[in-house]
Amino acid sequence: MPALQMSANGPLAVHDSGVPEGVETYTTLFIIHGYAWHSGVFARVLPHAAQYRTRIVLVNRRDYPGATPLSSLELGQLRVAKDAAPGTEVAVNDLRGFFKERAREIYQLLGRFIVSERIEKNSVVVLGWSLGVAFLSALLTYAPAFSLSEVNLNVAGYIKYVVAYDASQRSMGQPPPDIAYHPLQDPTSPIEKRVQQFSIWVSGYFRHPDIRASNLEMHDYQAAPRPTALTMSEDEMASAMYAPAGAEGGSDEMLTATIKHGVFDELRVAALLPAETSKRNEWARIRWRHIWGDRSAWGVPYSAVLLERELEEAKKAGKYTRPVENVCFEGANHFGHWDTPDRFMRIVLEDK
Repeated sequence: MPALQMSANGPLAVHDSGVPEGVETYTTLFIIHGYAWHSGVFARVLPHAAQYRTRIVLVNRRDYPGATPLSSLELGQLRVAKDAAPGTEVAVNDLRGFFKERAREIYQLLGRFIVSERIEKNSVVVLGWSLGVAFLSALLTYAPAFSLSEVNLNVAGYIKYVVAYDASQRSMGQPPPDIAYHPLQDPTSPIEKRVQQFSIWVSGYFRHPDIRASNLEMHDYQAAPRPTALTMSEDEMASAMYAPAGAEGGSDEMLTATIKHGVFDELRVAALLPAETSKRNEWARIRWRHIWGDRSAWGVPYSAVLLERELEEAKKAGKYTRPVENVCFEGANHFGHWDTPDRFMRIVLEDK
């Protein structure tokens, strides 16, 4: 599979499927990728865009192919935060600033695209996948404070809803269970092999005994179907993955090592439980569609259950909560968009 052609758009890079032929009204779906796997992993979704009257805009984050690399200062801040003790004030403040700037980049991208392409109001869907959900949370957290003059329009008025797609407990900043396994934190695995082992594990199909009771299979995926990564050719793998960002010392490796500081947790709470004073703000009323595969690695179903409980408790306490839908992508693993792209489009776009 040839590599996607990415075009620079500010500091980010995009691949635009274009306006669906023969339609006047359509949905524009922006997709923000996850850890090590960039926009190329959504290439199989593109042929289905026109069928669902959708224009797909794949977004490569900073430090990924076609996008502007992070600065030495930004990388240095991540490195310091990675090594700092949990909750260190300097690290926390640097991480808040880091996510605010990444949110601003996405916000400005949305604004530029809406203006230049004359996108209609209430027709945009913004999706974050896996680690990309943290950046989606950052957008919802910080965008209300951004000046309308930055993009010359009210971006929130164009967003129909957002999608948190296969968010893990780590990307949501939620506490882990007492006993948990993750290949990127496996001390028995050589550091140089962890990204490869992670890719196989995270793309496996798991059988979880009782998701609602948090009785989850931590380690062993099923023999069949095979992990998605093992079904890919070398060319497909090369077109969809950028290992340096996830390898030791890479930007995403360092970023995920900073979860211990609590900023990922802050972003989730701010995004899903906006302050009472902000509930009249358009950003606080944007619907959150939480889509998760019940055969994904344990962190995904575990996160969905924790989210459900957290929202229930908030409502009982009389707190304002963002409108949230918790949607199970039945039979899907973490790569449902690659293995079953048509079903992915249907569930994302609410097509029954």
